[in-house]
Amino acid sequence: MMAVILAAIALVACGDPSGSAGAPMPTIQSNEPDTAPPATRAVAPPPEPGDSDYDAAPVTALDAAGVDEPCPSDEPVDMNATDSSILLDETSRLEPMLGIVLQYGSEHPDVFGGYGLHWHSSEDASVFVSFTGDLAEHRDALTELVAYPDELIVCQAPASEADRNAIQATLLDELSDRFISIGSGGKAGAVTVGLYPTDESLAAELVERYGAAVDVTVGALTFPLDDAVSVCGPRLEPNLVDGLQIEIVNATEPVRATEAGTIAVEIQLTNTGDEPIRFGSGQPSTVITNASGEPRTLDTRGVAALGIEIAIDPGAHQTFDVEVSLASCEPSNGYVIPPADHFIVVSFYNDQLQANMNSAPLPIAIAEY
Repeated sequence: MMAVILAAIALVACGDPSGSAGAPMPTIQSNEPDTAPPATRAVAPPPEPGDSDYDAAPVTALDAAGVDEPCPSDEPVDMNATDSSILLDETSRLEPMLGIVLQYGSEHPDVFGGYGLHWHSSEDASVFVSFTGDLAEHRDALTELVAYPDELIVCQAPASEADRNAIQATLLDELSDRFISIGSGGKAGAVTVGLYPTDESLAAELVERYGAAVDVTVGALTFPLDDAVSVCGPRLEPNLVDGLQIEIVNATEPVRATEAGTIAVEIQLTNTGDEPIRFGSGQPSTVITNASGEPRTLDTRGVAALGIEIAIDPGAHQTFDVEVSLASCEPSNGYVIPPADHFIVVSFYNDQLQANMNSAPLPIAIAEY
């Protein structure tokens, strides 16, 4: 019973995947049910200059021009705001309905989009199930089958699960090294595609081809840009441990961006104090900011929090080669921040403090693209 409950919770929690040093880390999701976690593969090189045309035949005849009755969007719900027993009781209560809608959906594979729990609060959930069409017919049929028809949400998916799996397999093959992430599933019922921040033209071609059956992100922002909202984080306050200095070594000349929308920097940590500095960390995260530390980009590289030992004796230093993403977090700046004089805030995780340590904003000049 507990395994089923946890599986149901995992189904609701499943979302878009998003990528170590170098070009962004691609992540792919296998053609398993929508509850399957994303897998990863090697770092892809950036697209070749001039390789902007995407030409491929559709995988299937698909009417995905739009969705009239979309599934409810997920509002942030603090699942820790209530006792875990209440959460499990609510999940257990709706578990039989999950089984019924899954069975019904498996009997209609050509139109079945997905199913799961939609949480209104940490104590109240409903069951949702999606189909590509004929919603009234499926709603009437399921209402006769489930125990709580008032807690059943029948909504529209832009593509069936079978079509999504076919689209995903096709894009994994055709796009090769031109994506950051590709996944299938989630409540929206669309194939999620994450592209480099420099590849807006490819995003347009995918949407023209598949319509609402693909949910495309370019860098850190959704496509099209007119529908994007700011995803910038809060101001980053400097908070390094005593004696630790962080600087960018190669910041004397303007740094040129790659085709994937990144710049290469060498970050140096120096111990200016009298005592050794020791802590467990990982590859640093980096954000382009203004002079006050307010973010202008979002680090889309999927930096690991742990795995590196920072060990610096007094007067010694340690260096890191890092690819800094230029993916804009503010729609008014476009998908890639413009070349100009900017700043970079470098953050290292400190396992002793169990928190990130931020540098002061460090000047950086980004050359014309």
